[in-house]
Amino acid sequence: MVLDHSGYPLRRGEPEYTDDDRFWDGTRLHHLIHDDVAKRQGVLLSTADVVVLNSMGCCPGTGHCGSKVIASEKARRRLAAAGFVRFEEPEGTLQHWEADDGTTLALLVGEVTRPFLGQ
Repeated sequence: MVLDHSGYPLRRGEPEYTDDDRFWDGTRLHHLIHDDVAKRQGVLLSTADVVVLNSMGCCPGTGHCGSKVIASEKARRRLAAAGFVRFEEPEGTLQHWEADDGTTLALLVGEVTRPFLGQ
């Protein structure tokens, strides 16, 4: 059984880091391909099968700090159209993850300031 980074069982539909350095998108497990996509962000943002927003602060609409949420279709369209992402924090990053079945995940770690996502 794979557990989250705190040792609790993973829950369907709730993205979370695992205890073995993978990422659970709520459906499947992904392994890290690249931990800081600085160039060609547009390719990942427009082709990722799953996009997760991992807020370092509080995620709007959830009231939880450090929340991880699947990006809405509206947010995904804005990210893909912009072709880039900028973060409020200097440590903010766009990560590329992949599942064994080839599914790709874009994990945005930090508060996104551009493009405006309106979440």
